[in-house]
Amino acid sequence: MKILETALICPLPEYLEELASGLALEKQSVLDIEVYRYEIDEEFAILLYDLSAREKISPEALEHLSPHLSALLIVTDNEVEDLPAEASGFIEEFAWNLEQVPTVLALRTDREKLHSLNPHILQSGFYLSERGRVLFWHPKQRDTRQRVWGTLWETLQELSV
Repeated sequence: MKILETALICPLPEYLEELASGLALEKQSVLDIEVYRYEIDEEFAILLYDLSAREKISPEALEHLSPHLSALLIVTDNEVEDLPAEASGFIEEFAWNLEQVPTVLALRTDREKLHSLNPHILQSGFYLSERGRVLFWHPKQRDTRQRVWGTLWETLQELSV
């Protein structure tokens, strides 16, 4: 079985619950970090290391994890600037250290804003960089949630070949 590891940063835990609604995530703990395991099929699984609780994560654990990470998933909303300075500083520093790792930024937005997006951007998001993608989602729109996970799975599978 191929297991790919992904860093997860989600400052509001309810956003992860909303985004993962309908997915059978198994919660575990590794190196005192909460980990969500999702088996896509019998040969492919993804581990999501929840790095949102910065104060609980030792620098040694991050140093140990970093070389094994295949992607970074950041789940937030349009109010990124409202994050506490220490949290946004940690996210920026950690993302900088993983600049070569594909990143998916999943922005939770309200329905009105979601429907006002250009259909192409709504469907495929837009690129932040060569390895970075922004996708928009709403908790009550299953297709937008699936698009976030589908993009992450596709990115990881491309890397695993």
